[in-house]
Order: sequence, then structure tokens, then C-alpha cells
Amino acid sequence: MTNRRGAVSIEAALVTPMLVIILIGAIDVGQYVNIAQNVSNASREGARIACRNESKDVSDVENGVFEYLSNTFPQLTDEELNEALEVTVRNETGDLIVGASLAAVPSGSPISVEVSLEFDSVRWLQGVSFWTGEYGTTTTTAARQ
Repeated sequence: MTNRRGAVSIEAALVTPMLVIILIGAIDVGQYVNIAQNVSNASREGARIACRNESKDVSDVENGVFEYLSNTFPQLTDEELNEALEVTVRNETGDLIVGASLAAVPSGSPISVEVSLEFDSVRWLQGVSFWTGEYGTTTTTAARQ
């Protein structure tokens, strides 16, 4: 019977780095999916705010989305979140509503809220270029009350 202790050590040395890379990749993909879900939730929150009669202008929607995401990602400063976040509100024809009164949107008309958040701003694994420059973007449409 031959001595295989040295072969096992070499096999472990070759396989372990690959397993670590796969594990880190799985964690990064999981975090990307989690962030995409949080952006989707923020978009729904923005649409809920936009469709209410109490909402007067687009800043109400932007503030609601910002507050939701700042509670979700407390490690980000307000400046970092402002830099990484984009909120777009559109009327039924797809035209941007910028700072305008939401009261001008007729009752029953759809309002779309699109939220984009840069993934790099909230990921914990920096330096891996696979998701670099990616944005989690979701659009939610709701009818104005």
C-alpha cells in the first residue's frame, strides 16, 4: 500500500481556492438579488405615495423612496444614497413629471415610479468587477386616487 498523505494535501490546496471563489460568488449574487428586491419594494412604496390624493408633488414620492432606502441601508450616508439613487415619476403617457403637481394627474390615471440604485454603493464585496456599474431598477405603476 502506498502513502497518499502528500497527494491529499496537494488536492486540497488545488480545490480550496476554487471553492472559496464559488462561495464568494454565491454570496455576491445573493446580495444582488436582495438589493434588487429592496429596490422593488422602494418602487412600490413610491407608487403608493404617488397614487394618494395627499401627495402634492414629485418631491413627496422622492422623499418616501429615499426614506425607505435609508432605513433599508443604514450604512449609507444621505449623500451616498443621493448619489446612488434615481427616482423617476411618469404620467400615463410616459412623460416625466418633474417637480410638478401630482394633483394635475386625473383620478384613475396611472402613475409610474421608477427607482434605480447603483449596486456598488451597497455591496459589501468591493473590488470584484462582475457587477461593477450595475443598477437595480424597478418600475411600479399605480392608479391615482
